[in-house]
Amino acid sequence: MAIIKPNNNTISAITALPAAIPTGKVLQVSNFVQTSSSQAFSSTSYADLTSVTVNITPSSTSNKILILANLQVKLNNSEGYGMQFVRGSTSIYATPQTYSIYAEGINEIQNINSFNFLDSPSSTSQQTYKVQVRSYDNTTINFNTSYNSNIQVMEIAG
Repeated sequence: MAIIKPNNNTISAITALPAAIPTGKVLQVSNFVQTSSSQAFSSTSYADLTSVTVNITPSSTSNKILILANLQVKLNNSEGYGMQFVRGSTSIYATPQTYSIYAEGINEIQNINSFNFLDSPSSTSQQTYKVQVRSYDNTTINFNTSYNSNIQVMEIAG
């Protein structure tokens, strides 16, 4: 049987992994599921979706954070809403258009909308991510009426 010597070294002489370690691996996951009651929004200014907040501490400044959110929303015909991800107090992604419905003969629809964004915080300090929502036309938009919204973040090796 042949003896394999990585990079022509003995096992005890190896002190570090090769520089070509692949990136893109999930290093850690943090998740939060909202369990509070329904929330209604009618303002055109962004406001926190209560408790849809999560913390993560990246292990390297070169790593990325993948943010995933599922929002349960109840809309009446022709209502629209917007959503944004916030890191700390800074908006890092906002939906580029209104999310609305229009279906003849249907007065109300409940839906779960999914959003994602890949962030580069360039930090090893704890990061707080949250979801904010707003109405586009001052009508009341209801969240978490039948199901719970959630947010999940994953640290991705950079």
